[in-house]
Amino acid sequence: DPERPMPNYEELERLGEMIWEIPEVASEDVVVTVRDVKATLVTDRSVEILKRYFPRSVFGIGCETGSREHSIRLGRPYEPERVLSAVKIFHRQGIRPKINMIAGLPWQSRETTEETLRLMDRLEPYISHFDFTRFESLPMSGLDDHPSDTGPLTDENSRRLIERSNEIQRRLFEAFVGERLKVVIGRYGEGGPARPGGPGKTPRRGFRRLAGLVGYPIFDKRQLSLYATVVKIKDGARGRVKNGDVAFVEVDGVGRAGFRLVLEGRLIEQASS
Repeated sequence: DPERPMPNYEELERLGEMIWEIPEVASEDVVVTVRDVKATLVTDRSVEILKRYFPRSVFGIGCETGSREHSIRLGRPYEPERVLSAVKIFHRQGIRPKINMIAGLPWQSRETTEETLRLMDRLEPYISHFDFTRFESLPMSGLDDHPSDTGPLTDENSRRLIERSNEIQRRLFEAFVGERLKVVIGRYGEGGPARPGGPGKTPRRGFRRLAGLVGYPIFDKRQLSLYATVVKIKDGARGRVKNGDVAFVEVDGVGRAGFRLVLEGRLIEQASS
């Protein structure tokens, strides 16, 4: 039963206290992300606890598809309609979560795409944005006999889903043009992204055409999730900052890198911490 047991509120409180005691969290120098909230366990009480301990955090809710039949066939633990109920609870608490979706899923069709687009329209007033990834076949996942949705974005249904998502996300990103953001410096190159802590080997899906210095936003005072993007830093910053540095950038536009949107900006200064 995906609705039982209900959230353990006492343990959730204890976890919140433990994480809040981390100095970097208390000083808001880092952002705590809750990647995949289970929609059936979202209640007013659980969201109130999350908001109290993580007032600047990013919350993601798994949805993947807007089709009930498709969801059942994929083995999802709850129907897409439950996601709508969950985001309304978050919204009542003043939080706009992001919604995790997947394009190119097995059995994706024109019908499932239409249903997903309709659900996206219903969700839009309550969320920050949709975080789309493309389906990747994983060993022993139950779907490993289906091909991954990789390479050029040629499937018309996947294209429609991602373009609708980008329309919504562009409206969010344009609100940040002219603002100063605190970021952690990383680097994309031929070997893939170098996130703080060491070089990467595989470019994050959707960012394959991105190269050079980027910034990962680490604080968002409006609780609109910037977690799913990067800030492409324009020429002129080379030699002034290195991978892992904390810096400030001024956003001056919205661009694309592969199928994803990115913010674009220029380096203002390196932060003192």
